Amino acid sequence: MSRRLNGVLRVRQIQEKQARGALGMSRVRHRDAADAERETWTRLDDLSQRALGETETLRLTRMLTDAGMLAAETQNRVVVDASAAVDHALGEWTIAARRVEALDRLSERLAVVEAEERQRLAQNEIDDLVLARFAVSLEAGR
Repeated sequence: MSRRLNGVLRVRQIQEKQARGALGMSRVRHRDAADAERETWTRLDDLSQRALGETETLRLTRMLTDAGMLAAETQNRVVVDASAAVDHALGEWTIAARRVEALDRLSERLAVVEAEERQRLAQNEIDDLVLARFAVSLEAGR
């Protein structure tokens, strides 16, 4: 395989590893955001149940519910953004992986072509030796 192709392949493999790492980080951020949103909703439900069971004022309960809903909606936006980032990172990794795969196939094809060329040259050399020997035997027979 040529030095240039090796260099390109090495760069593409590094890009693929970086894209895979970015995908992993995006998935972690998405999972953390979804966990935080779920925790907020759970706490909001718990607080709402306690507020309804106690003798707190309706105004306090309403403020608590509104604040919790706002927090949950904000966290939901974070989850949606993180999910979009995962999708984007997955696309980037897929492209990088396909580039590496294409270069691997090209490298394999070049190796086959080089082997065929070596075999053809070896066969030509054998043919030349046979022809030279035949020519020598013809000259000796004269």
